Formats: sequence, structure tokens, C-alpha cells
Amino acid sequence: MSRLEPPLVSLCVPTYNGAAYLRETLSSALSQTYRPLEILIGDDGSTDPTLAIVEEFRALADRHGKTPVRIWPHRRDRPVDNWNFLAAEARGVYLKYLFQDDVLHPDCVAKLVALAESDGRLGLVFCRRALKSAQPLPADYGALYGDVSRGWHGLAALQPGLDLLGDGGFWQEPANKIGEPTNVLLRRETFWRLGGFDRELVQLVDWDLWLRFLGQSWIGFVPEELAAFRVHDRQLSRTHQQNGAAHLDLGKLYLKMLSRYDFLPAAIRQETWLRLAAYLHALHDEVQHLRHHNTAAHDRLAAIAADLAQTQTQFTVEVAQRDRHLQEAQTALAAAYAASHTLQTQLTGELTRLGADLAAVHTDRAHLGQQLQQMQDDLQAQAQAIAAYQAQIAAYQEQLTTAQNQIAFMEASFFWKLRNRWFALKARLGMK
Repeated sequence: MSRLEPPLVSLCVPTYNGAAYLRETLSSALSQTYRPLEILIGDDGSTDPTLAIVEEFRALADRHGKTPVRIWPHRRDRPVDNWNFLAAEARGVYLKYLFQDDVLHPDCVAKLVALAESDGRLGLVFCRRALKSAQPLPADYGALYGDVSRGWHGLAALQPGLDLLGDGGFWQEPANKIGEPTNVLLRRETFWRLGGFDRELVQLVDWDLWLRFLGQSWIGFVPEELAAFRVHDRQLSRTHQQNGAAHLDLGKLYLKMLSRYDFLPAAIRQETWLRLAAYLHALHDEVQHLRHHNTAAHDRLAAIAADLAQTQTQFTVEVAQRDRHLQEAQTALAAAYAASHTLQTQLTGELTRLGADLAAVHTDRAHLGQQLQQMQDDLQAQAQAIAAYQAQIAAYQEQLTTAQNQIAFMEASFFWKLRNRWFALKARLGMK
């Protein structure tokens, strides 16, 4: 089969709270060597950073400008509804699903499309896929669910799906020998012609669709590991929780195979009848077992109810006592609050008075400082005046000393002596 241009592939990524591994998953999508490619992301009401990561990825894709990315956030619903929604929005010739935990090899889409384009009868092409886990997987798990394609006895690159339905290993475990949607490429026209994913199923959705492709289309196989299916603790625990859903799905699928899938070979239909009979017998035994234990369970429930009634009575009494204690505590608390409010008012008044006193002290201190400065200035002026007086006294003393020296000199002179004698003679003669 040849085309003038390569066919568009719609890479569909359903998400729900997948932030843990989503960056690695989306990086593997953008790293595909095949073009043209469109990436469709449908988010099922995530409450973790999933949508923020998706927006980062779209911005990155826009910068590269080679791969358009479309995003649809919607409220939580069945996962299968999200899968069908993305297929309805797809524009490509082929659908390629990539689940939020899984990873694609860069050449995955290119090699699957190359085989699909080689024969227009091919509606489904799949490849081998590896198991990806941060922790070592149990040996029996890896042996059974590692390369599931080994379960086929006569798998070829191209064959009618009916050949695989007649394969001797069809009923051998694992039942799904094609794998998960991550390692499968679907022709969109065939997907819708066969009805898409069945929303009445929960766990066996993909295997049911593969059966319809096997019965009404050709199947292609690329014997390379071009995808990785991630197995992690959260996924394993979710699988255990959904074992009940898978059990119910099994009965629904058996009935569907017998009532609608006329393409199934007689050997498969006969084995399906046997398995449905065993399933219904086991279901009947389980119902009888539950009925048998219902009486004992009812008695246990009655005893539990009586014990609960007694416990409720005791609880009511304890609640009444606690209510009374609580009321007393609330009254005491109210009184304490009132007292504390009064004390707070008093303290506020005291603080106001202390503030006024402190302001007055600051004012007095400033006034005293001014007076002290004035006294210091006065003392300094007086000290300067005293120093001037002392200097003047010293000058007077010096003058006095000089005068005394002059008098002493005069008294010692001949003239002064003659003068003194004259005065003495006059005194004796009675002269004035």
C-alpha cells in the first residue's frame, strides 16, 4: 500500500492523577521519529499536578512546532469513556494509545506504521514490550507477563486474525497475548467499525477489543521491544482491589463471546461454554457459601448491635458528664476572662500614669540640666574674675615691695639720718 504522504497518526494519552511518571511518558511521545503525528491528551479529573505537567508539555511542543498537542480536561468517568473520547477526537488514519505510566521507543510509531502501511488489510499491529519497574519483579510474574507474544504457537509478521484464533496456544496463559494498548497500533476506521472499547467492561476492555480484531481483521507483528509497560506498587495494589471487577468481567466476556462473536472457531466456542459453566458453578458455590455464613454473620451482627447499644448508652452518660464539666469550665473561663479584663484595665491606667510621670521626670531633668549649665557658666565667670583680682593683688604687692625697698634705702641714707636727728632736736627744744 502506498501513499503520496505518510498517514497522520493520533497518539492518544488518557490521564488521571499520573504526575509521578507523566513527564517521562510525554517525553517519549514527543521523541517519536515518525511524522506527521498529533498528540491528544484527555484528563479524567486529576487532582494532582497532572494538568500542570500536560500544559508544560504542550508549551514545549509548541516551541518545537512539529507536533500539535490537544488537551481535554473533563470530570471523572469510566477510563474506557476517556479512551473512546480520544478516538472520537482523533483525525489520524491510525490510533496509537500511550498510557500515562508507559514509555515508547523513539522508533515505535515509525516501525508499527511501516508494517501497517505494507498491507491495507491490517487493522491491528503490535510489537513486543518490556516490563518497567523500579523494584525487582517476582520471577513468575516476569516469566508469565514479560513477552506475552511467546504464548502464540504460529505468530507471523502478517496473518489473518482467524489464524491466531485457531492457534493451539489460544487458551494458554496469559489470555492476552497481544499486550496493552501501549504496544498496539490500530487502524481508526476498523476500530470504529468494530465498535471501539466496550464501556460495559472494566478490566478486560483491551482483550475484548483484540478478540474482535482477531475475528474480523488481519494482524501484524513487529518482533522488537518498542514499548515499556510500567509495573509499580500503586498499580499492583489497584490490580488486587479490582480483582472482583475482573472476575465479573470474565463472566460478561464469556457471555459476549458466545452470544455475539459468531466468528469464533467451534473449538473456542466449546471451550468458552465449558469455562462459562465452570464460572457459573463457582459463582453458585460462592453464593451458597455466602448464604451459609449469613446466619452466623447475622448472629454476630446482633451481638455486635447489642454491644453497640450498651456502648452508646455509656457514651451518652459520658457525654452528659463531659458536657457538664465543659459548662463548668466555660463558666470558670468566663469569670477568669472578666477578671483578666478588669486587671488589664487597671494595668492600662497604671501604665498611663507611669507614662505621665516619666514624661514629667524627663521635663524636670531637662530643666535641671539647664540650671546646672547656667551655674557652671556663672562659676566659670567668677573664676575668671577671681583670677583677675589675684593678678591685681599680685601687682599691688609688687608695688608695695618696691615702695618698702625705697623707704628702707632712704632710711639708710645720710640725708634721712640727718632728717631724723633734726626732728629729734626739735622735739627736745619744744619746737614744732
